[in-house]
Amino acid sequence: MNGVLEHLEALRRMFFKIFAVFALLCIPGWIFSGKMVDALLKFSAPAGFKLHYFSLMEPFFVRLEVMMTAAAVVSFPFTVKFIWDFIRPALRDDEVGKLAIPMFFIIILALLGGGVALLGMVPAVMRFSISLAGNEFTPVIGIGNFVSLVLGLVIAGMLVFQFPIIVYALLSLNVVSLVQIKKMRRWMIVIILIVAGILSPPDVASQLLLALPCYLLFEAALWLYSVRHKEAANGN
Repeated sequence: MNGVLEHLEALRRMFFKIFAVFALLCIPGWIFSGKMVDALLKFSAPAGFKLHYFSLMEPFFVRLEVMMTAAAVVSFPFTVKFIWDFIRPALRDDEVGKLAIPMFFIIILALLGGGVALLGMVPAVMRFSISLAGNEFTPVIGIGNFVSLVLGLVIAGMLVFQFPIIVYALLSLNVVSLVQIKKMRRWMIVIILIVAGILSPPDVASQLLLALPCYLLFEAALWLYSVRHKEAANGN
C-alpha cells in the first residue's frame, strides 16, 4: 500500500512540475504573442498581406492560442525530462540504456519537425492558397484561421517526426525484430504517407515535405539500431 501511495505521490509531483513550467512560460508567451503573430505573417505571407478578424474577442483568443502553443513547445524538453525521471526508477539497467537514446531524440526530432513545418510548410501552403485565387478573387483570411493553420502544422510536424523514435523503441525493447520491420518497409511508407496526408494541408508539396524527412529518419533509426545491435553482439 505504501508503495502505491509513493508511486501516486511521484506521479502527482511530475504533473505539478510539468504544469508549473508550462504556466511560467505562459507569461512571456502572452507578452510576445502579438509579436509572434506579426512575425509569422511577415515570414509566410507576401508583402502587404493583411489578416482580418470577424468577432470582437477573436484577437484575444488568437493570442491565447499562440501563448499556450508557444509555452507547450518551449516546455516540451522539460516535460520529457520530468516523464523520464518518473519512469526511470521502474526500469532495469539494460532498459535504461535502451531507452535513453530515444528519450533524448524525442526532443531533437520534435523541434526539427516543428521547424520543418514552420520554415517549409507554412510558406508553401500560403503561396499555394494565394496562387489559387488568381485575379478574380481577393483573399480575406481570418486571423483565427491563419494562426490555427500555422500552429496545427507545427504540432503535426512535431508528432510525425516521433515515428522513427517509436520504431527504434519497439526494436530496442524486442517488441518487433529488425527483420520484421524491414519486411514491412513498404507498409511503413504507406503509413507515413497516410499520416502526413491527414495532418498536412491538401496539397502534394506539403504532404511530401512532411513525409520525406519522416521516411529518411525512419531509415536512420533502422541504421542506428543495426549499428548498435552489431556493437552489442561483438561486445558479447
